[in-house]
Amino acid sequence: LEAVTKEKDTLQRVMDKTQDMVEHTQAVYERQAVHVAHLKTLYANHSSAKSLALALFKDVSADTLMKKTGSRTKFGLLNRVYNEKKADACFFVLLKECFLFLYKPSKRNEPQEVLRVDDTLLDTTTVPGQFFVLVSSMNEPPTPLITLRFETMDDMKSWHEALGLASEFWTGVKQRRVRKA
Repeated sequence: LEAVTKEKDTLQRVMDKTQDMVEHTQAVYERQAVHVAHLKTLYANHSSAKSLALALFKDVSADTLMKKTGSRTKFGLLNRVYNEKKADACFFVLLKECFLFLYKPSKRNEPQEVLRVDDTLLDTTTVPGQFFVLVSSMNEPPTPLITLRFETMDDMKSWHEALGLASEFWTGVKQRRVRKA
C-alpha cells in the first residue's frame, strides 16, 4: 500500500509539472500570437513593400542593411529574368528578413525595387547551364513576382534555401508549398 501511495504521489508531481509546462507554453504561444497580430497590422497598413521596409529599417541602403544584425541576410549580384520583350538585367540583390531588395549594381544606396517574399511559392527550373528560382505569390492562380537566374547549381540551391526561410517569416515552420530543387 505504501508503494502504491508513493507511486501515486510521484505520478501526481509529474502530472503537475507537465500541466505547468503546458500552461507556460500556452502563455508563450498567446504572447507570440499577439506580437504577430501587431506585426501583421503594421504590414497591412503600408501601401508598398518599400514604404514598409523604410518604416521597419529606417535606412534601406544596401550597406546599412548588410551591417544590421539579428536576422539572416543574403546578398549578391544576380540576374533578373524578364520576358522576351525585355532583356534580363543584373542587380545587386539583398534578402533581409522577408524583403528582397533589388539595387542597380553601381547604386546601392536606394533600392530600385523591394519585394515581400513572405508567404510565397518557390520553384526551381534548370536548363543546360542555367538555373532559375521562380518566386510567386500565393494568390489563386499564383502570380509570378520575380525570376532569378544563377550561374551555378550551388548558388541556386543556396538562394532557394534562403528564400524558403524568408517565405516562412511568419511561422518559422517549413511550408509544404516550398518545393526543393
